[in-house]
Amino acid sequence: MDIHDFRQLNPPEPLNRALALADRLAPGESVVVLTPFWPAPLLEALRDRHILRHARMLPDGGCEIHLEGANGPDRP
Repeated sequence: MDIHDFRQLNPPEPLNRALALADRLAPGESVVVLTPFWPAPLLEALRDRHILRHARMLPDGGCEIHLEGANGPDRP
């Protein structure tokens, strides 16, 4: 599984890059994204895109989000 570490980027780059990755995911394909803090706007955007995700805070700061492509009403 690919891990993309966006913790050193300034906003809104973590959001933009994570969404670009999410938009390219095929159903069943997955990727992990690391962000510098809890990404509420990103999680909302992923929900709107019907991307399955699991997020957790990391002990050393930041957040780890598992993205998985899914079929949804607006996804093939």
